[in-house]
Amino acid sequence: MTDPFDVLRAPVTPAQPDPRFAARLRARLERALDLPEGVAVTDISVPQPPATPPEEQEAGSRAPLRQGDIGYASLWVLDVARAAAFYTAVLGVEYLPGHGPRGMQAPGLAPPQALWQSDAGPALFCSYVVDDAVAAMERVRAAGGQAGEPVPQAYGLRADCTDTDGVRFAVYQPPAGARPASGTSRVT
Repeated sequence: MTDPFDVLRAPVTPAQPDPRFAARLRARLERALDLPEGVAVTDISVPQPPATPPEEQEAGSRAPLRQGDIGYASLWVLDVARAAAFYTAVLGVEYLPGHGPRGMQAPGLAPPQALWQSDAGPALFCSYVVDDAVAAMERVRAAGGQAGEPVPQAYGLRADCTDTDGVRFAVYQPPAGARPASGTSRVT
């Protein structure tokens, strides 16, 4: 029997990827790593973050999520594989298996995005950031919509809702001081 680790001892063969592919991959890695502005994947040193509070930093930097921001978007479709192939061809976005067989995620995007199989037909499902999930649930109900009780999730407190036209959405309250990483998403 051959040693399965022999392949690790073989000399490294450099690859010559397509330059456009390499540029897209580098850009995705930079987004996924949420690097400070001006730092590229090829840099060997990372500058210290500025001492300036985030709200006073220059316009190119990522601000914390605020009430009303879309914190997560999911496109509900009849055929996830077909939709993934379409959006990969159109946008160059790579979809990976999600949480369960009915979903796929596109890591590294902001806000986090996914595809979800829905037998009810196509829809855009958004999860909106709120400061207080319980208060938001009450506001949805007071405005004539429907809202479930907030449920704790790994990414915060979420309440599933429906507006007065029947459009489904969710509100979620991130944990105190947290903001989801650009590649983190949950298919709901």
